[in-house]
Amino acid sequence: MIDNDQNANGIILRLLELDAIKGSVLEIGCGLGKNVLHISGSGYPALGIDLSGEKISIARQKAQLMLARRGVCARFKQCGLFQLETLSEIFYTIIDSGNLQNIEPGKQRQFLFSMYQILEPDGSAILIIPAGVSNESARIGSNRFSWLEELILPGFNLTSIVDNFKKTSEDDSTNQDTAVILKKKENWNE
Repeated sequence: MIDNDQNANGIILRLLELDAIKGSVLEIGCGLGKNVLHISGSGYPALGIDLSGEKISIARQKAQLMLARRGVCARFKQCGLFQLETLSEIFYTIIDSGNLQNIEPGKQRQFLFSMYQILEPDGSAILIIPAGVSNESARIGSNRFSWLEELILPGFNLTSIVDNFKKTSEDDSTNQDTAVILKKKENWNE
């Protein structure tokens, strides 16, 4: 495991606990790399990508320390959301760390299709929906993710929703993040 100041996001810890993260892993929007380092430390080959060259540089420095200290090998690469095909790899698990709901609606399906193309046949895409999600339609009605259903229909089946709660008092809990787990369909059908 990694140092406390570099702990992974709570929802990532919950997904590892549930065995939802498997095989080779890609995290899109990895920032400073704490999730990728934790996933690698848990025994999975992991690559983190981010548009920020500065964040990737810091993540690589952390990865070198982890390799030297614990033999944990995590990789990082500067890459944009719509450049996934340039990675020239396929992954069993792809984690989108809060990017989808911030992409303009006309380009969200294109982003999901890019993920679909680099996902192994039986792989999973995990969409992290932060608690403070700006897309209010995600919170309306009995199905809080109805806005997502039409987007994923061509290439994915929604298999589960994992909420991560943080206890704020003895009688109360507050939702921190949610993970929507999608399973790749055999074909992308527009």
